[in-house]
Amino acid sequence: MEKRDLLLQIVHMYYGLGMTQEKIAKQLFFSRSRISHLITEAEECGLVTFEIRQQISQNSALQDFLCRQFHLHNAFVVDCSIFPKSEHFDRICKTAAEYLCTQLKEDTVLNVSRGHTMHGIVHNMRAFSPLPAMRVVQTEGMLLTGDLYLEQLDFVRRIADMYACQYDFIMLPYLFDSPDLKRAVTDQSFAQSNLENKKDINLICSSISSLQQWRKYIRDDEYEWLVSHGAVGSIEGNFYDMNGNFLHPALEQRCIIPSISVLQKAEQLICVCNGVYKAKSLLGVLRTGLVDTLITNAKLAAHIEQMTINPTDSLN
Repeated sequence: MEKRDLLLQIVHMYYGLGMTQEKIAKQLFFSRSRISHLITEAEECGLVTFEIRQQISQNSALQDFLCRQFHLHNAFVVDCSIFPKSEHFDRICKTAAEYLCTQLKEDTVLNVSRGHTMHGIVHNMRAFSPLPAMRVVQTEGMLLTGDLYLEQLDFVRRIADMYACQYDFIMLPYLFDSPDLKRAVTDQSFAQSNLENKKDINLICSSISSLQQWRKYIRDDEYEWLVSHGAVGSIEGNFYDMNGNFLHPALEQRCIIPSISVLQKAEQLICVCNGVYKAKSLLGVLRTGLVDTLITNAKLAAHIEQMTINPTDSLN
């Protein structure tokens, strides 16, 4: 990365995302004094200008609580209350996009999830500079619901175009009719080479799904099994309960999804979540220990705090 790009990245993290110099130093493996000097250098070079504008407000008290409670490296809790409700979702996506862009480097092997939240994030991403050695990797098959712009493959392609880098794709369905059919297809050499690409992933940006969101995609008996075993949500197709325990339904045997070990091995997993209806799903995934960085809104974060302090609230 060239010096100017590094300066832009640091001042964006400091002024744009409101990260402390200590957090930036830890993230980039620099000393705090070095970060301070680089910020000063950026200001002196004219890379920083100041103007009075409406900032995206962050709730530091909730951020600190989430980091302490769930051992997070970073938490961004966006207070959307000063904006019209119609803008809340985009504010979260924009914050996530800005943070994600600061984390991308030449040696990044990136995985992103599918769905509306990720669509909003990718839409708001802006590349600091090309990263030709970076790779973007698809890990899930395609749900083929007709909304191709919500598929992981589309996001992988768009990010790769944005950063002039390579991408690895999986031209397979998300759900097979049976485990036998999945095995027959994935045993083929073309599928094996595609599925191998996921082992090098070191950065993941993912939304989560509530259990209810799966009802229209899976069979009744599969959904009932998940309900009976206390499932509250999923991350990249991996289901978990309220206590953060991963479940292993038979459903997995006919899905193309990344394994839990792939998610665990990543150096950083960024979780982006919006909407109070996902409170149980978010609390569950935070308890899995997978999440390193959380980006959410203040209303949902306050809900998580309340559910943590008063566990009976999570049962309602």
